[in-house]
Order: sequence, then C-alpha cells, then structure tokens
Amino acid sequence: MELLIIALVEGILLGSVYGLGAMGLSLIFGIMRIINLVHGEFLMLGAFTCFWLWFLLGMNPIGATFVAMLVIAALAAFLYKVAIFRVVGKFPLLSRVLTFGLAIFLWNFSEFAFGSTFRSVNYPTGSIGFLGSYLSVNKIICFVVALIIAGVLFASLKWTRIGKALRAASQNPRVALISGINIHRIRLLSYAMGGALAGIAGGLIAIQWAIYPSIGQILILKCFAMVALGGLGSLPGALLGGVFLGIAESVGTMYWGATIAGVIAPLTVIAVFIFRPQGLWGVVERVD
Repeated sequence: MELLIIALVEGILLGSVYGLGAMGLSLIFGIMRIINLVHGEFLMLGAFTCFWLWFLLGMNPIGATFVAMLVIAALAAFLYKVAIFRVVGKFPLLSRVLTFGLAIFLWNFSEFAFGSTFRSVNYPTGSIGFLGSYLSVNKIICFVVALIIAGVLFASLKWTRIGKALRAASQNPRVALISGINIHRIRLLSYAMGGALAGIAGGLIAIQWAIYPSIGQILILKCFAMVALGGLGSLPGALLGGVFLGIAESVGTMYWGATIAGVIAPLTVIAVFIFRPQGLWGVVERVD
C-alpha cells in the first residue's frame, strides 16, 4: 500500500507539469479551433531555453523557466503573425499541414543547432523522506510552480477583461466580433499564451529529466492524450488529464517497468476516442 501511495504522489507531481503543457494546446484549440502540431516543439524549445540560460549564464533554473515562458510566447506570436493567422477558420487540414511543417522545421533546426546529445539541468535541491522512500524537492518545486501558473491562468480567464474576451471568442467568435472584440488580437494573444504555457512547462521538464531535440514528438503525443481525456478546449480537463496520465505512468512504471510508460499515452488516446470521444470531462457537441 505504501508503494502505491508513493506512486500516486509521484504521478501527481509529474502530471501537474504534463497538464500545464497540455493546457496550452487546449487553449489554442478552444479559441482558434486548430490542432497545433508544433506545440511539442514549443515544449522542447522551452526546455532548451531553460538549459542554455542555466548552462551559459548560470541563471537559477526556476528563473530560467519564466524567461523560457516569455521567449516561447514571443516565438509563438511571431509564427502566428507570419503564418498561422492565414489558416485560422479555413479547411482544418490546412492548419494541420502548416503546423506539422513548422514542427518538422523546428525539430531539424534544433538537431542542427544543439546536436542529438542528451542534456539536463543540474539543480541539486535534495530530497525529503516520505513513507520510507524519498521525494525529489525538484519535483515538488515544479509542482508548486505549475499550480501557481494554472491558478493565475484560471483567475485571469474568469475575472479579467481580457479573460472574458478570450472566453467570448471561444464560445461564439461572431457574437464577440459584433460586440467590439478584436478577434485577430484575441487569437494572437491566445496563441502566444499557448506558447507561454509550453515554454514554462518545457523549462520544468528540463529541470527534472534529460532533454533532446526529438523530445517534442513524445511530448505532443502525451499532450494529445491529456487533451483527449479532458475534452478538447477544456483547460481544467487538460490539467486533470495530465494528473491522470502522470498517475497512470507512475503506477505502471512501478508495477510493470519503465517501458510501459511509453505505451500508456497512445493507448489512452485510442481508448478515449473509441469509448468517449468528447473526453472524460467534455460534453457531446450538438450538430443540427
């Protein structure tokens, strides 16, 4: 029983970071109705931004994650203004092909610039005892940062003027436009916010695990699993989906070995879309 509790706690700590990254993907879909296949590369570049700030400048890794958030938000805003805005509201395949092409470009550019060497941030903070085992303080710090960012995002969407505009654009873009909301700016903001969430989640990943240029391909699959669990466009659902996936991976690794973690995400996507396409916390969309 103690081992199971430890696995559950480890899964929650892991899932909070997963969920933060998935919230960015869900936010972009909720506002713009596009599946952002370059999101995994945003996570990867956020991780490398954190690493290089720590390695070259000696910056505190936690501080570096917030810089990574700003850097990837700026990159996302640039990509939106150059290319993404052209496919919003168009045939869905166009946005998927475009974002897939951008993902391939960023992945190959990172392979060229950084090499394929595994890298990690050395951030020794020790561990604390828990039920006869030990929990890494790194993971606890990352958990707290993820909760703070998620809480600020939820509060902003609920109570600020910009948050209300984002929710209005998500629910009915035409009515929002008639009401005087600049839809183009809202979409730009949402894409930058999605990039920001990916940037800080990537930085938190760099603090805990080894990173490499192709890690984005693995992370985008995990993000899809979490968004599928929570329901497309649902931010709380994406966060809960991350916790669910983190627990599943942690428990699976403890009882069946590390290799099982690699198949949990794709199996989750397949199972959800077969048995509950709207996600565990989503609702069925009515089509008349």
